[in-house]
Amino acid sequence: MKHNGIDLWIQAQLGQIQNVAYALIDENLIVLTKSENIYNWIEEDVSDITGISLADVFPELIGIETFLQKLAINQSEEYVIPKIYRPNDTILGKFFTMYISPFFQHGKLLLVTLVDVTLQSELEQSLRQERNELRLNILKQKRIEKALYLSQQRYTLIEHGVNDGLWDWDLQTDKIYFSVRWKSMLGYNDDDIGDNPNEWFQLIHKENLEEFKSQIDNHVTGKSEYLKVEYRIFHKDGHYCWMLCRGMAVRDKTGKSYRMAGSQTDVTQNKEFEQQLYHSAFHDSLTGLPNRAFFMKILESVFEKRYLNPNKLNVIFFLDLDHFKVVNDSLGHLVG
Repeated sequence: MKHNGIDLWIQAQLGQIQNVAYALIDENLIVLTKSENIYNWIEEDVSDITGISLADVFPELIGIETFLQKLAINQSEEYVIPKIYRPNDTILGKFFTMYISPFFQHGKLLLVTLVDVTLQSELEQSLRQERNELRLNILKQKRIEKALYLSQQRYTLIEHGVNDGLWDWDLQTDKIYFSVRWKSMLGYNDDDIGDNPNEWFQLIHKENLEEFKSQIDNHVTGKSEYLKVEYRIFHKDGHYCWMLCRGMAVRDKTGKSYRMAGSQTDVTQNKEFEQQLYHSAFHDSLTGLPNRAFFMKILESVFEKRYLNPNKLNVIFFLDLDHFKVVNDSLGHLVG
């Protein structure tokens, strides 16, 4: 709603509004009469402004004296100076709007009305701050959403790009996420395995389960820097696969683990190759029988047991076949 200086002055005279001061001036800006509360808006220490130029106590009028003289003579539309600031005991200070209106009843006179808009200014400033905070929160939220979107994209690319299965365990809710690849490595569909860690444990070979749980407990309690353990796990086709599980826990300020995530790598071929190497190292490639290295290993084990139990007797038989090499050389290794 647009205010009019004359209307505001009339309402103030009728007591309908408060915090309104006024001064009646001539075309030379000389104060003819005024309200006593006008001194609340004057910074200079003056006892009476009657008979002096209003521009002497309101510097906002300096430079527009000629314009105001024409306004008084022509009795044209009013002139408004919005939100003039004056300091006070508060941090924000106080504000008022000055209306300079032709006083039609007497001619060549101007009615200067001062309206306190401090509360309005405080509300506007508060609204501006809230809008700025809201704008910053929106920008922050958008940045978070963008970062989350990029993070999800990276996770999706990693999940589909690597050959390992991924898992993410919320230790507070005891719910675990298995990637599609994690499940497919074992021949399962995405819906075949849920979010219960026990479904994982039930698939692990009973000979490896205790060690697996022990390694998890050591890492969760801070006894190890990271989780790294190998185990056999049941495949849907009915056989066991060797897996290498790696993981790391996330801890709060007190060091308590509240989340753990990692990967599962199929190392079945590596294990089979290791077993082949072990067998080749301790068995004859031609006959498949244990070789000298195997015998020395067994003998070393016997000596260790003998050391721990001196009263236990051990016997070694040595069997020598004469001319066995002749049989191999003449009739062949298959006959030998």
